[in-house]
Order: sequence, then C-alpha cells, then structure tokens
Amino acid sequence: MKRIRLLFMLPLTVLVLAATGCWKAEGPGSKEFLEIEKLRDDQAKLNRFQEYPIDIQIDVFMFAAYATEGAGGNYQGYLAYEGSKKVVRISERIAQSTDWYYKMHLISAVVRIQQECGCARSNRVVMKNLRNLNGVDDGSKLTREIRDTYLQFLNQVEGRP
Repeated sequence: MKRIRLLFMLPLTVLVLAATGCWKAEGPGSKEFLEIEKLRDDQAKLNRFQEYPIDIQIDVFMFAAYATEGAGGNYQGYLAYEGSKKVVRISERIAQSTDWYYKMHLISAVVRIQQECGCARSNRVVMKNLRNLNGVDDGSKLTREIRDTYLQFLNQVEGRP
C-alpha cells in the first residue's frame, strides 16, 4: 500500500513543484511528461503518450524515471504498450547509451515487453543491442549495482534465471 501511495505521490509532487516554480522541468521529454501528467484519466494519459513518436516516448519514460527517482509510475507500461513495434528502437537507444542508469531503466521496459509479447528474445538485432555492455564504469558501488541490475534484467530477457 505504501508503494502504491509513493508511486502516486511522486509524479504529483513533481507537478506541484513545477507548477509553483520551485522545480523547473527541463530536458528531453519534460514538456511532454508535464502535459501527460495534467490529464486525470490513465487511459487518456496512455492515449496521449502513444501519440508521440517512439523516440519522444522513450524520452518521456526516461524523464519520468529521473524526475521521480526511478518510480516513473505507469510510464513503463505506457512504453511497453504495443512493445513489439518499439522494442528494436528501445534496444538501439540502450546500445547508444553509456549511462548504466539509463540502460537499466530502458531494459526494464524490454523485460516487460518480453513478458507481454515474447518478441524481444527472438529478435537478433534486439539481443545484440542489449548485449552491448558499453556503459561507463566510474568504479563506484552504485554504478556496479546498477550494472548488475542491468545484467539481471538481461538474463530475464534471455530467459535465464
């Protein structure tokens, strides 16, 4: 129950802070994120999210993850919706990034897509991109933990325990 309350409160807090000027939402996906968050109904939010091109959807998803400290609410589900059409581009964005936090959040959406359509594991391009471990390691414990989480998600996509 506490987690549900937290997932609800974080995006609401972001909206309140942005509306009052105490926090300025900037970066890729921020404008669209705030636009979606103004909608009251989950279905309306999903519909609005789906109107954006895939790259904007990814930016909104990542902005939600960063803005809400990883508790991006429904945005993982929004990105995974009709995931078979998006999984290649998501995997390309993972391969292009050297930021383990970024990679970890995006692969979490790929895990969900794999669970829903089974289309990630069977796609050679997707799997090649996911296995691209070009993340920058600054030697910190946090970076190692995030990288390890990424590898756990990769194992899930590959069907390994």
